[in-house]
Amino acid sequence: MSATIGGMFVRLTLITLLIAGCKSEPGPQLHEGTLLARINGVPVYQKEFRSTLSHAEKVFSQKHGQISEDEKAKLRDRILAKMIDDELLVQHASSLGLEVSKAEVSGKLEKLKQSGGGDEAYLLFLKQAGLEPERVRANIRRNLMLQRLAERFRKAEEVKEQALSEYYQAHLDDFRGTGTVELAHILLKGDSGADQARKVRQKILKGLAFEQAAQRYSQDPATRENGGHLGTLKTGEMLPDLESAAFGLEPGSLSTPVRSPAGFHLLKVIGNRPGELIPLSQVETQVKELIIDSRVELKLKELLSRLRKTAKIVQNQPPRPD
Repeated sequence: MSATIGGMFVRLTLITLLIAGCKSEPGPQLHEGTLLARINGVPVYQKEFRSTLSHAEKVFSQKHGQISEDEKAKLRDRILAKMIDDELLVQHASSLGLEVSKAEVSGKLEKLKQSGGGDEAYLLFLKQAGLEPERVRANIRRNLMLQRLAERFRKAEEVKEQALSEYYQAHLDDFRGTGTVELAHILLKGDSGADQARKVRQKILKGLAFEQAAQRYSQDPATRENGGHLGTLKTGEMLPDLESAAFGLEPGSLSTPVRSPAGFHLLKVIGNRPGELIPLSQVETQVKELIIDSRVELKLKELLSRLRKTAKIVQNQPPRPD
């Protein structure tokens, strides 16, 4: 059941691990623990910070491998900044008269429960995450408030044909169909994998055949004996960083070390076929949404800059790992 919870409630986790300040709607008093900061008088607690940090570290590790102390420190700083920014935006949304009803919160929660496996799975998720039901509801409300504020900006945006064409031309690679790449790799695991990969790459550049290097150095037992050959892969079948590197190489060329949760990869492209370009007429709605998204993001950043200048933020030292 625990594995089911981890998979089914991903979306709910993303919402419940948002900053949780004071009570967002009537309900029982929540015992939050040590105060982390006050933002215009609204408290933010270390418990919420630690939960968010723990989740972020897990996501980082799954994508990039073991996380260093320097990377942990950067995550702590980014998470605290995001918590402050979210609280400022929610306060601003309230000042504009934007509201979220209890019925909306309940409806969103029920949808999340059903998509996550039902009431039993939800209760087990709360227990494992150490979350109170009222905190989940409060955070759902806050997330909906942020969405409502963004939507207010979106409605004010008008995208003209010239802007559509300019964005499309500047991002052609984002509007291609399924491509294929025939690929081989050499995998070096562990913290020393990056240095090992660079050394192996130099040997290949000096004349060692890639296939021989794979047989001699690769730590992927599934492909080592056949020279690292992975076969032909389609767009979307690889991790984003590996896919970006693979489709960015000319046939016959060798990549620099590319990091993944498994270690560090040297990629050799044997052949590739980029996906065919999809006409603008077929992706016009998608392009319009992307343009609006980028404009709204910029406006929110500008708004946050103004809000931070006038906000009263009393901040304690972010907690370090135990």
